[in-house]
Amino acid sequence: MGKVVTLGEIMMRLSTNPGERLAHAQQLDVCYGGGEANVAISLANYGHEVAFASKVPNNILGQSVKKFLNSYGVFTTHLLFGGQRLGLYYMEAGVGKRSANVIYDRAGSSFGDMKKIEWDLDALFEGVDLFHISGITSALSKEWKKLTMNLIKAAKKAGVKISFDINYRSKLWSLEEAREIIKLILPYVDYCSAGDMDARYLLNISENSENKDIKNEMIYYYQE
Repeated sequence: MGKVVTLGEIMMRLSTNPGERLAHAQQLDVCYGGGEANVAISLANYGHEVAFASKVPNNILGQSVKKFLNSYGVFTTHLLFGGQRLGLYYMEAGVGKRSANVIYDRAGSSFGDMKKIEWDLDALFEGVDLFHISGITSALSKEWKKLTMNLIKAAKKAGVKISFDINYRSKLWSLEEAREIIKLILPYVDYCSAGDMDARYLLNISENSENKDIKNEMIYYYQE
C-alpha cells in the first residue's frame, strides 16, 4: 500500500435534515469535511497510510478535527494548530429535483490565512509516494497560489508523485484566474482528476471526436 499526504483546508460542516431549508432549521448536524480531507479518509479506508496536512485553531474545535480524522485512521502528524478560527460551511441538503445549497463562511480561517509554508518539507515528504492537493487550495488567497506551487515543486524534488484535483469552485475564483494557475501546475502533475466541465472550460478541450481520447485520460486513480 502507498504512503500518501493530502493537504488542504478542513472545515466544520453544519447541515440540515434532507429537504429542510436553512431558513427553517432549528438544529444542524455537525461534521467535518473538505476535498483533500475526504480523499485522505477514502484512501485510509482502502488501507493506504495517509497523513493529512492542514492548520486549525488551537481550541476545542481544532482538537475535534484531529479526533475526527484519527477515527478514520488518518494520521495528523502534519496538522498544525494556531490562527483565529475554523472555516465553516452550511449545507442545505437537497431533495427530489431541488439540489443541495452550500453557504461558505471561511474568511479569516487558520488555514486560509497562512502566509508561508509552516511545515518542515523534509519531514512532510519523507518516504511519501503520493502528494494530493486540489485547485480549491490555490483559490483561497494570493499567498496560497504561490504556496501551492512551492509545495508541489518541493514534493516533486523529493521524488513524490503529484495528484491534483482541479475541483473548480466559482465562488472562490474566476475561470480566468483558475485557468492561469492550473496551467502552471499541470506540468508537475502525475495524476489529474478533471470533470467534463473542467476539461471544457478550464483546459479548452472541446467535445469534438479528435479530443475524446484526451478527455478520457484526464482522470486517473492512484491504485499502487
